[in-house]
Amino acid sequence: MKTKIILLITIVILSCGTPSTWDKAEVVGIWQNSPNMGSGWSDAYLFFDDGKFAFKANQMICDKRELSYSGTWEIVNGTLQLLILEKITLEGGELVEATGSCASDFELVGAETKVNALNERKSLILSAIGKDESTDRNKMKIGDNEFWRIMEDPAAY
Repeated sequence: MKTKIILLITIVILSCGTPSTWDKAEVVGIWQNSPNMGSGWSDAYLFFDDGKFAFKANQMICDKRELSYSGTWEIVNGTLQLLILEKITLEGGELVEATGSCASDFELVGAETKVNALNERKSLILSAIGKDESTDRNKMKIGDNEFWRIMEDPAAY
């Protein structure tokens, strides 16, 4: 009896706040951590219906070294499971005072783009997808951050 109660409590805890089943089509698209577009993309996930994904770092933060990472995705029990197979970074270069449309105080110039092969797993808790009434866009939490679906076609990025 005690085991059944513990099992029931565990099931209830694991099912709270996340849907029991996910419709993959609801997740496919471009999800940005800002509901509006600026002069460039903010942090964005691109989820493709073939199970591939890409994460693109904010284009307006000009002093970052990590540009993107990509691989495969699936949702297991309300958790986004990412297998990161490639990461694109900037190496070398120097930081100078930012000009133009940078949202950072500095920008990295003269850096070399490096493509790094990986085999790294990352798990992020997902919230249920809901409609943001102020923007009329779907939104969800990925990990600790809110993301809005900007486009349904991830190839449009």
